[in-house]
Amino acid sequence: MKPGWEQDPTGRFSSRAEDYARYRPSYPAELFDFLFAEGILAPGMPVADVGSGTGIFTKLLLDRDLEVYGVEPNAEMRRHAEKDLARQRKFHSVPATSENTTLDDGSVGAITAAQAFHWFEPVATGREFRRILKPGGFAVLVWNTRLLEESKLPIEYEALVAKYRSGYSEVEDRQSKPEQFLAGGGKLAKFRNEQTLDFDGLVGRVCSASYMPHRGEVRFPEMLADLQILFQEHRSGGKVLLPMETECHYGQLD
Repeated sequence: MKPGWEQDPTGRFSSRAEDYARYRPSYPAELFDFLFAEGILAPGMPVADVGSGTGIFTKLLLDRDLEVYGVEPNAEMRRHAEKDLARQRKFHSVPATSENTTLDDGSVGAITAAQAFHWFEPVATGREFRRILKPGGFAVLVWNTRLLEESKLPIEYEALVAKYRSGYSEVEDRQSKPEQFLAGGGKLAKFRNEQTLDFDGLVGRVCSASYMPHRGEVRFPEMLADLQILFQEHRSGGKVLLPMETECHYGQLD
């Protein structure tokens, strides 16, 4: 772990951008159907996707004909998005943070943050979001979470994470609560999601997490052996299925 990451976590994913782009799960179409049905998003709307990373969520917004400003401070993550979305004329890559997006006042109709809000400093971010958001606009905060009650795999996966994680308590300590960020606590919608992985994909999924051992690190071989055991126990047709739920916290800002 690099010293001082808790003060500036934006560099934590630099060595993991490739794994993140290839192996992090996507998001269900039902989520976007819901956001459009509720009038939170609308075709052609300018949206700031903050903490956009390698562009997984950004691409899904672009596929729905939105004008997307992908705000991402990490250069390696941002380069992946720029490469993958180069032909998308409505994509704008913005090298900036949630606390200082560099976007114009009142320039976006909605703000999204997928698998990213827990890294934001809430007070400065709230001030910045209110500045760039048009009156009546919404903030949409999204996470994929594993469903522990559906099978043994996610339970054993969590146990493996607990065994090998480093610095995870610091991640938890800095997490902002969406219900404290959105007006009236915001609202919550949940959607079924899942990820199917072969063994290489399972390894890549684990390595995409900033707090897990990475290739070349001391504990990686031991973790790899445990992953092999987990995979062999739960595989079907050469793959494992990781059940998830996509949580969407949404609302206007105070």
